[in-house]
Amino acid sequence: MHYIRLLRPPSLDETTRLLKLVLTITTDLGDSFLCPDEPVLIAVYLVTDSIVITKNISRSVWSAGMRVLKLDLSLPAQAVTNIAEIPFDTTGRILGLSVSFPSPGAETRYTAVRELAIHTQKNGDCDLKEDEVVLQIAEEIGESIDRHVWDAGVVTTGLILDMCGFNATGCDRWCNMPLLRGLLTSAAKRPLNVIELGCGVGILGIGVAHAGSPASNEVQNVGRVLLTDLADAEEMTRINIGSNTQTRRGDANASSLELPLLDFEELDWEDGQDGVFGCKASATNWDLVIISDCTYNVDMLSALVKTLSALRAASEPELKVMLATKPRHSSEGALFDLMAAEGWSILENGSQPLPLLGMEEERVEIYLFGNSDASPGSVSAEVGDGVKHGSTKKRKLG
Repeated sequence: MHYIRLLRPPSLDETTRLLKLVLTITTDLGDSFLCPDEPVLIAVYLVTDSIVITKNISRSVWSAGMRVLKLDLSLPAQAVTNIAEIPFDTTGRILGLSVSFPSPGAETRYTAVRELAIHTQKNGDCDLKEDEVVLQIAEEIGESIDRHVWDAGVVTTGLILDMCGFNATGCDRWCNMPLLRGLLTSAAKRPLNVIELGCGVGILGIGVAHAGSPASNEVQNVGRVLLTDLADAEEMTRINIGSNTQTRRGDANASSLELPLLDFEELDWEDGQDGVFGCKASATNWDLVIISDCTYNVDMLSALVKTLSALRAASEPELKVMLATKPRHSSEGALFDLMAAEGWSILENGSQPLPLLGMEEERVEIYLFGNSDASPGSVSAEVGDGVKHGSTKKRKLG
């Protein structure tokens, strides 16, 4: 997928009422600019505090060869605290975002938000409703690839929500991964305890928490989700944990949503490989480890795998690992040899094509690992023909 990103915070000239935006459209790692065969319409909307579109204030285009798009937008006099929202195309190939207006004298905000719809009415209507449930994922403004959502996290979050019953149309694309689905949807013994390694901005772990809530299966399937990463990920992750305790539109009692316990703890795999964990990671017997977009740095693969084995030794012997990755180069394959050497086996796996403009096909691959001596044999699945369509405002998940 490609992502609309702001290269700097928006600025507002109070005299001329001009809102200045500087944006680009790149892949998740920022290594390729969007190069479409035909120009792509980029629209900017004003959104009120109640998240209702009030006016389309810009309709520009992005063409092949562009690197930056600069917009000077004339605002109506009454627009002071509203939000500028840049949607994505309806097939999910370009992910949009929203950003708050800069208020006079206020501190500049260096974050933008991607709102990802995860629940719609049962009639199959894809338009947003007032009781829509969304994930609100904040990420940094700027060219850095850190503290942004990445492809595997976005796609896997949607597929897990799909798997756990958030898909209003009843499409069941993941029936060929019964072990993973069983883990996420069954509360026969007790609610599942999930720990995420390398959580980034927290999209996957927060999505799993929603998927395991009573909203999807009428039971609490997930009891605790602990998001872990290096210390510099903590601030953004905690922002997203906080914003996603209140995510039902038009609901004054949104904080009453029965989500599993969500928390963050710093974890360096250099420590984890030696079995050194913080008090939160050490206090729980984990049932499932989730990992997304973490195999691109091959220098850290050994530490990652040994951290997984240390968690297995300290938790349930039946601990499972769900790995989601968009393979970027062949050297990432070393992970599977390292996993096998540590006694991990692939229990089942599947892949999902990514919707793309102007590029060759890419895929997100998902693997479920368990103990080698407990493996029932590998199951492989080809799932779907692209991520699910959404409304013109939000990226539709599930």
